[in-house]
Amino acid sequence: MRRSLTVGMCLLFSLAASTVVAQFLINDTFDTDLGDWTAGMKSTVVWDPLDADGSPGSGSVLVTNISDSAGDGTGPEQCVDGIVAGEMYRVSADILIPEGQAETGSVNLLLRWYGDACGGAQTGPNSTSSRINTAEAGVWFANGVTGVAPPGTRSARFRLTIQQQGDSGTLAAHFDNVSLEIVDRTLSYVPAAGFAPGDAGSFWVTDLDVNNPNGETMTYELWWLPRGEDNTEPMKSELFTLGAEQNRRHRNVLGEVFDLDPDDAPFGALVVASDRPDTLAMARVFNQPDGGGIGTFGQAIPGVPARRMIRQEQRLRILFMSEDDDLRANVGCQNGTDADLRIMIELFDASGESYGLEVLDLPPYSNNQINRIFRDWKPIDGYVDVWSTTPRASFYCYGSVLDNLSSDPTTVLPQ
Repeated sequence: MRRSLTVGMCLLFSLAASTVVAQFLINDTFDTDLGDWTAGMKSTVVWDPLDADGSPGSGSVLVTNISDSAGDGTGPEQCVDGIVAGEMYRVSADILIPEGQAETGSVNLLLRWYGDACGGAQTGPNSTSSRINTAEAGVWFANGVTGVAPPGTRSARFRLTIQQQGDSGTLAAHFDNVSLEIVDRTLSYVPAAGFAPGDAGSFWVTDLDVNNPNGETMTYELWWLPRGEDNTEPMKSELFTLGAEQNRRHRNVLGEVFDLDPDDAPFGALVVASDRPDTLAMARVFNQPDGGGIGTFGQAIPGVPARRMIRQEQRLRILFMSEDDDLRANVGCQNGTDADLRIMIELFDASGESYGLEVLDLPPYSNNQINRIFRDWKPIDGYVDVWSTTPRASFYCYGSVLDNLSSDPTTVLPQ
C-alpha cells in the first residue's frame, strides 16, 4: 500500500551568511527515552524501539494525533537557545508512517522564532513550506526544509506535529534522527545589475536566472548590493526553493524582487546565497530604449562563486578597452569581503605603454564602476590590469564595452 502525505514545516524566512555547521538539539536520536523533549497536546507521545537505522540499542518517538476533529496533534518539542538572527538553519528528520492508516494528513516539523527563551512574542509570523511525499507504509524517508532566523531572534521552539484532514481518523508517525543545524551557505556574485537610466540615453534592466544542476532540492535568497555603499547588511529577498534540475528566471529582478524604483537610480550587484555549492547563476543586463520597437541590447554577466574570486596579489587583465567616437569602455569591481578593500587598475595602450593607475576603494561587500576609463586619452584601444595588495583580498572585476549609438554592451571578463 502506498500513502500520499503532505510533509510540511513551518518557518519564517529572512537572511544572512554563515560558515559554521552546528547541531543544537539534545537526545535527537531517541536512543533510550524521550529525555529533554516535552510532550504536547492532542496527541500521545511514546518512546518506541523501532529505529530508523535499524539499531537494536536505539529507538524513535511515536506521535499519534488523538484529536476528535481535523487539526494539529502537537507532539514533543524542545526550546533551543543560542539561535543567531540572520543565520540560515535546516531542520530535518527521518519519518515513518505505519501501515493501516487514513490516506490523508500531514507530518510537520514546526519551528517558531523568539526574542526571549521561547517565550513572549514571536519575532515574526510562521510561513509553511511543504511538499507531497509518497512513501510505502512502514518505510523510513527523510524530510527537511531550510529557513532563516528573522531579526531579533535568540531562541526557537522546535516541535514535531501531526495534522489530520477531515474525519480521516487518527494519524501516527515515527520520528528519528531529528536535526536542527546552521547551514553553510554558498555565495555567488553577479557583479553588475541595474534598473535605471544610464549614459547616452540608455535605460538598463536586469533579468536573473538561477539554476539547480543537482539532483536534490535547493533553497536560495538574493541580496542587493547598491553601488558605492557599505553592504555589510544588504537588502535580502524571501527564500526561494528550486527543485532538482530546475531553473527560475527572475525578470526585472530589481523591480520585481526588491521593489526598487528607477527614480532611485539603482545600480549595483547581486548575490545568490544558496545552500548548494554547485548553484549556477547568470544575469542579462540590457538596454531597453524608450518607446521600444527596436528591441533590446544586452550583455550576459555570469554569477561568480566566492571560491573563484580574485585573490590578494593575483593580477588579471581585461581586454578590449576602447574609447573613441564609436565605443566607450567601463571597468567595474565587486568586493567579496567584510572589510575595506583597495583595488589597483593600471591602464595600458595597445603598445603596452602604461598610462598610470586608477584606484578603487570599496567598503565591505561594496562595488563600483569607473565609466569611460580611457576618456582622457581617446581615441585609444587599450587594456587594464587589476589586482589588490589588501590582506585577504577577494574581489572580482569586469569590463563593459558599449556602442555609443545604440548602447549595445559587451561583457569582458578578466583573464
